[in-house]
Amino acid sequence: INNLRPPHAGGDLAATLAQAEAVLETARRDQPKLVRHEVHVISDLGRTSWQPEASTAQASLRHEAAKLSELAGLVVYDVGQPDAPNLGGGLESL
Repeated sequence: INNLRPPHAGGDLAATLAQAEAVLETARRDQPKLVRHEVHVISDLGRTSWQPEASTAQASLRHEAAKLSELAGLVVYDVGQPDAPNLGGGLESL
């Protein structure tokens, strides 16, 4: 982990949520006794990831967030800098 460096570009949040959904589906199938699921998102809550400009990207993000919220609790950690222009609302503001 110490060797990881954050990219200086927005992430693909919709794709990340879709991947989390796939992991949850596998866990539910392979470990049916696990009844509580949570997804923890660590983000600077930057606008480029949380409020994409393209309407298709916004729709995709809303769709993935809705699907994921049916499977698990969502916890968002804001690790952004206080002076950076961030959304600050997380998934609930979509």
